[in-house]
Parts: sequence; structure tokens; C-alpha cells
Amino acid sequence: MALVLKKQIHGEAVLAFWKMEEESCTLLYQYPLHDQEKEIFATFQIEKRKREWLVVRIMVRLILGRNQRIEYKKNGQPFLPESDYEISISHSKDYASIIVTQHQVHAPGIDIEFI
Repeated sequence: MALVLKKQIHGEAVLAFWKMEEESCTLLYQYPLHDQEKEIFATFQIEKRKREWLVVRIMVRLILGRNQRIEYKKNGQPFLPESDYEISISHSKDYASIIVTQHQVHAPGIDIEFI
């Protein structure tokens, strides 16, 4: 497991940062998929995309303490349905990051860049 950072920010948001070193088959042991997720996961052809998708869900579970479905608005913005939380997701090279806040707080935003 390559979680690099999990940090609460000002008591209102949690930031998580992961270096993706594992293969998707290893990550699947940490995050078993339900049927709908299996269908989505099967559409990914590139290993990097598979890892990104799984790592984000593992980090959400580490922050919230439970599995949480992630859906996407028409504009591509992720959201956590039937939840009191907001999420922002970013990937760059072999890194993934998320920030999760409660609805009462401003909508989160995160962007990581490999330089």
C-alpha cells in the first residue's frame, strides 16, 4: 500500500495522496468490486487507468471508513451520491490525490502536476 499522505486540513477537509506502485490485480484485493463496479472496471483497457480508478476508491474508503460509490456529473465532476461529502480527484504520472469535505464547506478542488 503506497498511501503517502492522509491529512486533515483545518478540521473541514481531508487530503489523501497515493503513489501508485501496485498493479491493479493487487489493488483488487484491497477493494473487491461489486457487480456494477465490475462492469465499469472491465471497460478500462489501460493498466494506469485501472490503478487510478481503484486507488481513488481505496482512498475514499480510508477517509470515510466505508465504501462509497463515486459518480460523475455531465461535466465530468465527481460526486459522492447519497452522502454528506464532496470530492475532488486528481492524477499525475504515478500519483493520485483526493480531497473530501462535508457539504457545508466550500466545494473542494485539487490539482496535482508532475514537473
